[in-house]
Order: sequence, then C-alpha cells, then structure tokens
Amino acid sequence: MVGIFQCLTAFNNTSKCAPNYMAPNTCRSQIASSHFYVEILFVSLFMQFDSFLLTQYKAIPVVSRMIFTIGLVLTILTYLDIVSPYLLVYSWQHMKKLELWRAVSSFFFWGPATLDVIIHQAFMLKYSVMLEEACSTSSDFLFMIFVGMVTIFILGSSLGLTKFSNSLSTYLIYIWSKSNPQVLVQYMGLFSLPAYYIPSIMFIFSFVLERKLPLSDLVGIISGHIFFYLKNVATREGRNIMKTPEFLKRLLGESQQIRRDGQRVYAVGRAGEEGSGRVEDEGTVG
Repeated sequence: MVGIFQCLTAFNNTSKCAPNYMAPNTCRSQIASSHFYVEILFVSLFMQFDSFLLTQYKAIPVVSRMIFTIGLVLTILTYLDIVSPYLLVYSWQHMKKLELWRAVSSFFFWGPATLDVIIHQAFMLKYSVMLEEACSTSSDFLFMIFVGMVTIFILGSSLGLTKFSNSLSTYLIYIWSKSNPQVLVQYMGLFSLPAYYIPSIMFIFSFVLERKLPLSDLVGIISGHIFFYLKNVATREGRNIMKTPEFLKRLLGESQQIRRDGQRVYAVGRAGEEGSGRVEDEGTVG
C-alpha cells in the first residue's frame, strides 16, 4: 500500500508540472518519473489481485480444489487446441483400444470454454465445497465422489452418455439437497424454494428446454439417491456398508484413533496431529 501511495503522490505532482516552454527538462523528467510510478502502480495492483486469488484458491477444501482444478485445466487445454475435446469424452470403442483415461476425463470435461460451461463449473464448485465442509473428513467426501463416479459410469455408459460431468454435478446437488431439505435456495434468481425440490426443478427445467428426457440429470439423481440411501438410511438400520476405506484416509494423510473406553472413532485429521476432538458421525452425509 505504501508503494501505491507513493505512485499516486508522484502522479499528482506531475499534473502540476509547468508547461514545456517554462521548464522543459524538469517537466519531461517529472513526466518520465510519473510513467514509471504508474507502471509500478499497475504491477502492485496485479500482484495484490494475484495474491488474493491464490489465497482464495488455497482456501478451497482439498478434494473440491482437485475437482475444480482438473475441470479448469481440461477446459483451458481444449480452448487452446492443445487437446482435442474428442479425446476426453467416453467411448467404449476407444476404451477397448486402451484409451482408459476417457473413463475419468469424461467426468471433468464440460465442453468448449463458454459462459455456460464456466457457470456450471462455478455451480459445481459451490456445492462441492459445501458438501466437503459438511463431511467429517475430506476422505469421506472423496469416497462419496468415487462411489458416485462408479454408479454414474455404469448407468451412463449403458444409456449411451459420452460426458458424465453434468451427472456428477447433479449427483452432488441431489445429496446436498437431501441433507439440507429445509434450506431456502434461490433458483436462477427467480424464486426461492426449499432445497429438497431443487433436483426435481432442475430435471423439469432441462426437460422443457431440451424437449427430451434429460438422461444426464436422471443418472445423477438416481446415483445420488443410491448413495444417500446406503449412507444414511441403511446405516441407521445397522448396515454400515458405506464406510470410507482406510486407503483413502491414508491417501489424504488422515488417520483414526480408537478410544479405549468407549471404542468410538475420532477423526484425528492430518497424520501426526493429535486428536482433533471431533467425533465421526456415521449417520450424516459423507
């Protein structure tokens, strides 16, 4: 901020410079100096803005940040014609030729870089962050993503879908809406309604616009319902079949600690940190 203040002061002094016929050398020197300070001003502003963006980016939870980064990189690569969009979509014929990356890239590639794609990516980032922050640990959210990708891949590929990114977004929105049914959400800036109805409204809206059954939304809703049922309803009935695998916890540097007295599981957090004191509630999302 001091540098910016000095730049503004120098620029103000230059505006008071005498006409060229009165003191040409002095005035030219002040003008050159002012140009230098203006350049420094813009550089300082850019660096501060860049630092702000980096801070906001680092503040995103780790799994949501990974999802957002992959989608953004794929969008940029296709926009710059470095990678063909056709190489990123799902195709069983090409999968048989060992182009196995298509099974993953089809979940994070949204299409050509358009305003609609940017809005969808921001929309998915919003719900990813809210879900990950609601989960006990990031590994629980990663497991949620993994289960969703497997379910969507099975359903989507059998229905002939080539891109699964929209289905993954709908999957996350469905789980969040079921977990927060009474939260009021403003839909497209038009009206507010409980989050419980958001997936249905999205499905109907897509059906009206596309004039056909929106398979990607349907696959996302079905996949989200399967996960929500197995994670919450089945768990409450005593069948805990959706417990986060230990290898995912180790992958993210998390660990668990068993209390000797109550045999209750505590989420410790990063490896090497002693107990965080937060109980892992197996009856909640994630």
